[in-house]
Amino acid sequence: MTEDEKNVVSLLAQAWNAFLKLPVDHPDDLHEFRRVIHRAQEKVAARPAFRELTGRQSTPPLPGWPLKSQTVPLQNGDRGAKEV
Repeated sequence: MTEDEKNVVSLLAQAWNAFLKLPVDHPDDLHEFRRVIHRAQEKVAARPAFRELTGRQSTPPLPGWPLKSQTVPLQNGDRGAKEV
């Protein structure tokens, strides 16, 4: 697993921990969010196996998709963006 892939797994864990701090809006939210986080972790974890089995190497990210910095919209409809 590459360092960038390990970083993604770590960020997913941070997202899970942050979600746990939110107030409960619906009883299914926790289960559904956990399922999505696990699915994302599985996707990242499968990448090294795919490379090993196919002999392929990763290609550079798509143009316009920064690797080290990504902006996401702020909460509550704010028009700005924050760096994550």
